[in-house]
Amino acid sequence: MTQALNRIRIGLNLSSMTNEQLLQLVVAITALAPQSALISIASIATSVAAVTSKGATFKSNSDTVKADEEKLRNDKTALGTSRGALEGEVATLAALVGSNAKNAADVASMAFQVAPAPVVVKSPPATPDVIDVVIPKKGRGRAKASVHETGGEKGRYAAEWSPDPFGPTTWVALPGTGKSRNLTGASGTKIWVRFARVRGQLQSDWSTPVLVTFP
Repeated sequence: MTQALNRIRIGLNLSSMTNEQLLQLVVAITALAPQSALISIASIATSVAAVTSKGATFKSNSDTVKADEEKLRNDKTALGTSRGALEGEVATLAALVGSNAKNAADVASMAFQVAPAPVVVKSPPATPDVIDVVIPKKGRGRAKASVHETGGEKGRYAAEWSPDPFGPTTWVALPGTGKSRNLTGASGTKIWVRFARVRGQLQSDWSTPVLVTFP
């Protein structure tokens, strides 16, 4: 049998239709087709009946999905509410256990764990950024190097010196913990000095070395 050729192209894009739009089309076909002159064609009448039947099945399934989605939304809301209530009660129990337990075994007997001690990350103090060098107006072979502190800033400091005047290579500790160090050396001698700020067991990076020339 030869298939009839379409005389008129129907504007129809089923893949772009939403479920609601497809159902609206089925409702319109069901309402209008029985009044159309084309319904007298047996194949069209059969197809309209099939569209009506399958449309009813599709609507039933669509309604079921909508009901399921609504139920799922309600169930999720109930789940969230019940979780919040449960979390609150568990937190209350944990607080009661923490207040009454005498040791870790007591805590474990209630299915809880003792929280580990918080790890405190200590950062080193700031590196001294300015070193002042004072040469006395009188006398020879003496100088004073100090960390430049501003405002009410006060600290403890480690200090070192290097005997190489062309670039520090070997560092020797200078005794003391204050911000200043008194230096002595032969007149004309050049040394390098650097400081680091100390807080507890932590020490900053070393400052930029300064060159000291003894008068």
